Order: sequence, then C-alpha cells, then structure tokens
Amino acid sequence: MPHKVKFKILHVSGHDEGINPLELEVHNPVIQGWISARFCLFPQELVFKLERRTRVRKLQILAHQYLIPSKVELFIGEGPSFESSSTHNVRYNRLGYIALSDNEKTGFKARELKSVHVDAIGVYLKIVIYKNHVNRYNLYNQVGLVAINVIGDFVAKKKSGDASNPATQAIIDSYIPGFSFDTTKQGFNPREDPMTLGAINNRPDYISPLDDLAFDMYQDPREERFDLAKKIKQAMMDLQKVGERLGKYEVEKRRALENEDFDLAQQKKDQMQEYRVHIQQQLEYHSLLDDKPKPRQTQPLPPAKMRTPTPPLRPQLKPISPPVPAAKAATPPMPSPEPYTAREPTPEPRQPSPEPQNQYSERPLPVRRSPSPAPVESPREAFDDSGDLEPEPMNEKQMREAQAVIDVFGLKMVTGAYSKQWSYREDALLAVYKILEETPLEGGEEGRVQRSNMMKNAIFLCRRAILDKVMAVFSASLKLLRMILVEYIPKHSLDRSDTIYAVDKTLPNLVSRTGETSQRQRLAAKDFINDMALMREVKPLHIVPHYCTTPFEKTSPTRLATSRCEIVEQLVRDLGMTKSGLTLDNVMIFCVAALDHNAKEVREVATRIILEVYQFKGDDVRSYLPPDDANTRKNVLYKQIFEGFDRIDGNTDRNTLASKVRIDHFKTLFAVHLLESF
Repeated sequence: MPHKVKFKILHVSGHDEGINPLELEVHNPVIQGWISARFCLFPQELVFKLERRTRVRKLQILAHQYLIPSKVELFIGEGPSFESSSTHNVRYNRLGYIALSDNEKTGFKARELKSVHVDAIGVYLKIVIYKNHVNRYNLYNQVGLVAINVIGDFVAKKKSGDASNPATQAIIDSYIPGFSFDTTKQGFNPREDPMTLGAINNRPDYISPLDDLAFDMYQDPREERFDLAKKIKQAMMDLQKVGERLGKYEVEKRRALENEDFDLAQQKKDQMQEYRVHIQQQLEYHSLLDDKPKPRQTQPLPPAKMRTPTPPLRPQLKPISPPVPAAKAATPPMPSPEPYTAREPTPEPRQPSPEPQNQYSERPLPVRRSPSPAPVESPREAFDDSGDLEPEPMNEKQMREAQAVIDVFGLKMVTGAYSKQWSYREDALLAVYKILEETPLEGGEEGRVQRSNMMKNAIFLCRRAILDKVMAVFSASLKLLRMILVEYIPKHSLDRSDTIYAVDKTLPNLVSRTGETSQRQRLAAKDFINDMALMREVKPLHIVPHYCTTPFEKTSPTRLATSRCEIVEQLVRDLGMTKSGLTLDNVMIFCVAALDHNAKEVREVATRIILEVYQFKGDDVRSYLPPDDANTRKNVLYKQIFEGFDRIDGNTDRNTLASKVRIDHFKTLFAVHLLESF
C-alpha cells in the first residue's frame, strides 16, 4: 500500500537569510519551509533523495501564500549507486509541470496545495521552480514552498524468485489475501493493520488520509479540541445566515424610510436589535463568547494576521451597537433551548444617571432635545455623526482624483462617497446636501469664491453618483443637483459660468442614464432632464435643448435613442420653438437622423416630433424631407408623415380626390379596351 516516504535535501540553488531549507524534511504547522534568495535568478532547483528506491504514486506541494511560483517542473531519476549522495551522473525523467494560481482571489490569505498522481520509479526527486507571480506583498521577487510530500511504495532490484516481484505478490494475494511477503521492508506492515484492512481489501492503490500532507500541516500541534471546532463551525454557518436576515431587515428599513413609513422603519430597527440580543444569548449558551472582553481588540496584530478575512464576531453582536451596513445578512435563528422572553437586554449602559427611572420621569427624551444651532465652521465635521463604523479606505488613484474635494469636504466624507457600500455613498451625498443648505451668506467677494468652489466640488461628487447603479444613491444625487440649481446658486448669487459648469458636468451622465434597463431609473433621469430645462437659472442658457438635439447613429441602443427622442418631444411641447434653444434646423436634423434608426419605436417618436414641429413652422418642415410625390408615399413611414401634414392643414379630401382620379383612369382604360375589341 502506498505510504509516506521520507527524504532528505541534497541540493538547493539558494535560500533567504534566516531560512533553513531542511524544514522541508519535516511536516509541521509551524514550519516556514523554503524561500529563495532575494532577487534570485530563475529557475531555482531543489534535489531530494528518497529514503529508498520508491515507486512514487503521489506528489504533493504546498506553496507559499504570496511568494508563489508561476510553474513547478517535476523530475525523477536514479543514480548508478544508491549509497552515493552525489547528484552527478543521475539521469532524470521529466514527469510534467504544475501551474500555480496567483492567489489574488483569496487576497493572499490561503495557501494552494497541489496533489498530482504519478507512476514512476526512482531515488532522486528534482523540482525546478520558475519565476514568481507579481503581487504587492512579494517585494523581492522570491518564491517559496512550505512543504513537500512524497507517497509511494518501496521497490527493490528485481531478482528471480523474489517475492517482492509484483507477479509473485499477485499470486500470493490470490491465495492468501492481505498477506505481504516484502523482504525489503522491516517493521510495521500497513497491509496487516486492522484499522485499514477493511478499507484496502481489493484496493492495492489505497492511500491513507493520515499520509496526506493536509493532515500534518493543518492540525494543532498543541491540542486537539474537536468538540469546540465542531461548535465553532456550526456557529460560523449560523452566523452567516444571521447576517442574511439582518441584511433583509436593513433593506426593509431603508425601503420604509424612502416611503416615509416611519412606524415600519422603527419596527424593523427593533427587530434587528432584538435579533442581535437573541443571537448573543445563543452564543453565550454554547460557551462561544468569553465573559470578559479580550485585550486583543486593542493590540496591533502582526502583518500576516491583519489580512484575515473573518472579522471579530463579538463587536458585531453587541446589542448596543448600531446596525452594520456591510454585514447585511439573514437566516432562521439557531435552535433555542429557552424562549426568548427569558432574558431581556439590560438598559443600564444607556442610563448615565445612577438614579432609577420611574414611570413619570421628567427627563426629556433624546428626540425632543433641540440641538443648538452652530455655524458650519468646517465641512469636515458634517460626516462625523456616522458612529464608530467607517468605510474602507481609498486607494492611491482615488486619493489623487479627489484631492480637491478632500480639501473642501474632508477625507471621511469623500471616503464614504467612494465606498463600496451603497449606504455610505448615500449618507455622504446627504451630508454634502446638508452642508450646502446650511452654508451662510458671509465673506463678501472672497466668500462667494469659496462658495463657488464648494459648489464645483459638490458637482464632482454628484456627477460620479449619477452613474451609480443603486437607486437610493442615484436619487440622492438628483436631490443634491436639484438643490444646487434651484436653491444654492440663486441664494449665493453665483455667476452664470457656475450654472453652466454644473449643467455641463452632469447633463451627459444624466442622458446616459436614460438608456438604463431599469424603468424606474430611466424615467427618473428623463423627468429630471425635462425639469432642468425649465429651471429659472438653466432655461435662459439653452444648454439642455442644444445637447439633447444632437443627432445619434442609427445603430445607437434602442432604449437610449427612444429616451432621447421622448426628451426632445417633451421639450418641444414645454418650451416651444421660439427663443427656447429649439430651432427648426436642429430639431429637424435630429428627427431626420432618428427616422433612419433601426428600431421602430425610435422612428415612431421621431414622427410625432415632426408633426409637432409642423404645427409651429408649417411648410418649412417639408424642406427637410423628400418631395411629396407618389414614389415617396410608397414608403410607409413618409406616407404617414405626409398624411399627418394633410390632416393638420385640413386637406382631408386629398386622399379621396386621388382615389377618384385613379378610378377615372381605370374607367378610361377599360373603355379603350372595349372599343379595340369591337
């Protein structure tokens, strides 16, 4: 039966300082393995000598978590003499190669274990390691192997009559199953082990799990607390479902807030609070929470531990902690040994006064306290009420991109606007809205310049949020932009150039959102563009009509092209064709291009726009269309347009007259035919 084979290292190309390559000969969870020298030359070679001449059945290689080679080649060979420790005159046969992952998906926290099944006989094993995968942790282009495992059977030089011959052993097995006559091996014989005899009968290639590399590398060398491990594993599965339920409550609460159903929102908040307390009770019942908090939460962790993916469970389950937006999760609760009413959350931490609170306490409730109005000294203080939870930090590229915005609104608020969690992005936009709304009128000309700069940086965040796929963030961006154009600019008497800047920066993104698959976002974007065109500060600039009447290609996306035409149609109805930025030239050029679009929906809206414009401009519209003759009317689209012109002009008898002309013509032809027949 294949078993683990010991080996020793004969040769290494090099190793890093403080690293002992001999650790590869030992399998233990605390070993470091082998790491190449810094900025070494590739490929690197490792040569091992097996304990005896072996038929190798399985090779296992455990790679480093971030010093990862791109490829590992495997060779096996035999020398002229087994007793010699020299690697000269050894002929190797190539077994193949192993390609290793770059480990980016796990965040360089997991180690990759590669197991390959081979069938080769030899004494020497050579491993050739190629260039490393590049990542931010591998600063010196090193490669590393944590452990190597060889599993196989000992073989000897074949001699006639030797029972170690496979044919001889097969004959013995046919008469005496389970008997091993191996003269080359002394001591314990795995084939006679009663623990594994039932598993390997009729399976000579069976490999025991105890010989697997994972068994040696991932067991606790100090203690084996299997019962606790089982409880922790079950708790992890339950907590994952708990997170799903909490996330469901959080979404329902925010939806209720959007609908201004505050009773339902309070109910969901109370459910989340009670559910957290209930889960904490369950963890305490199963003795998975310590009675006293550990000081490890305040001590800095080593670099390898700081990248662990699982956050501490206790801070997330405290009943007095606010709901975590990032841990939006839910599930049926764990089985409860007692009803929930047996324990209630203790209110003592929330009462600063040692006096007991009676039924008729005259202390005002927190919601009734009116905060004293304070001037906005710095916008950086507006986002500080988000509690102890903070969004993930920005990367270097984002920091460079938003440097000017950070100088105005502060790093914490901008970090929230760039967060991956939509709740942080929404809160950041609402905080900017509050800052702009409370900005005082002071400072004269210099203050006006500062307020203009604040508006431009707010437009930067607004323009980015307009492209957000989450409806809550998109609605917050529209709310902020509307306030800037309707309230902020007139209130602070900003220049016309500031209004142009705000519209020019946001209008392209708004138009692009009109092609969304979500009907709710698409309608919101179209309605806001039409409202923007009618705003008092924007209407005289004629920016929206000029931009929306830009022709598009006939292969443009159908939803986007249809929305563009519907916007122009509404602008024609609301603004008219006189001193509105909509001229006969730009509207008709836009409509003629839309008539060539591949989608029927786009052509129908363009036809309605042409008929609408015809009511304002009359026969001038015909100059942009083909001539009205019989050949043109053969086209169904132009036939509908010209018939619409006739209805607007009141020429309802034109079609009837044309029919009479055709009937008279056929009558004349029929009469001529009859005369010729006589």
